[in-house]
Amino acid sequence: MGYPAWLYINCYTFIIGVLLLFFNRKWRTHNDRRDKVFMWMLLVALFLVVSDSFGRAYQISNSEINLLLTKIGNYLVFAFDPVFYVFTMYYVESWTTENVNPGVYKLKNAIVWISVINLVLVTLSELFGLRLFYYYDAAGSYYRGQFFMIRAAVLLFCLAGGVYYCAKMGKAITHRYRKTVIMFPLICAIGSVIQSFTTELPIEYVSSIIASLILFVYLQSRDSTDDFLTGSMNRRSLDATLEAKIAGATSKETTFSAIMIDVDYFKEINDTYGHAVGDIALQDVIKILHSCLRSEDQIARYGGDEFFVISPINEREYLEKAVRRIRNRVDDFNNDGEREFKLSLSLGYDIYDYETGLTAEKFIKHLDDMMYAEKEEHHRAFEARAKKKGEKR
Repeated sequence: MGYPAWLYINCYTFIIGVLLLFFNRKWRTHNDRRDKVFMWMLLVALFLVVSDSFGRAYQISNSEINLLLTKIGNYLVFAFDPVFYVFTMYYVESWTTENVNPGVYKLKNAIVWISVINLVLVTLSELFGLRLFYYYDAAGSYYRGQFFMIRAAVLLFCLAGGVYYCAKMGKAITHRYRKTVIMFPLICAIGSVIQSFTTELPIEYVSSIIASLILFVYLQSRDSTDDFLTGSMNRRSLDATLEAKIAGATSKETTFSAIMIDVDYFKEINDTYGHAVGDIALQDVIKILHSCLRSEDQIARYGGDEFFVISPINEREYLEKAVRRIRNRVDDFNNDGEREFKLSLSLGYDIYDYETGLTAEKFIKHLDDMMYAEKEEHHRAFEARAKKKGEKR
């Protein structure tokens, strides 16, 4: 006798979920909160897949052990089903770059409390045989309890409320990620609605894992990559971070600053000492930046021998102090003489003017122009020193 279709579906769904957990841990993003919520959301989904499988065990055979598994599985599904909605809301919230109407958060809190109350009532009903939502007769047959439909209506409210909450949160998500993030609760909701019309297949949990897979492919893994050489953020992560910072810069308190950095004479280092030493030079630049910047400052490799720093500093005085620390640390590095090459950096830096509403592209261009102006000064000074030495000879 063959096994029922739901068993195969749940097995494949479970395997996909476990793989997602593994790869999400391997390719972590720069947002620890988002990673943690995504991980817990997957764990809850996998927990419900296993619980659903237990709850259907009696369909395979009517043995006493399978009846026990069925009772355990149904209890877990009834008790923890709304929890996934809660983590869905928290995940979408983790993508926001600005605050939304405080009243919307009350809806999330209401759904959280409903999930807690549901857990308590289902547990009390099971412990004391109250038969509130479901029960089994002596022959092991399943029946709906007197409050089954009321609970179903409440869960439908949670589902609709969760989708509405996520849609409202979407307004505060960077436009590049908005559609994909909002698609996630929508797919889960569609799966839940379809599930209400059929009990033969576990559509609800399959849809949640498929939605999580879409998130991972299009967002989690894409937003998680680092520059392989320096360990800093790569250009893709930088673009997302800068857009989020600009979206959140609505006042002096919430604005930020940035520094564009170019390694002077990097081609000469590569040509003189080889590309392996050139790679070491880039790694040394990252070490210098980490040594004189704060932990909340975000460093990215913009491309080639250019780096980019995003800092929460919002006052010119402190930004110039940070720049001086970088210059002094470069001087210390050169004076140490541990490397056969010397480092020279050109910097363009400024505080983002939130009143102008510059796009990320235009702000980068502004910093780039400042950086190249300094680079030209360095080249003129270098040529003047070289000419002076030649005259002395």
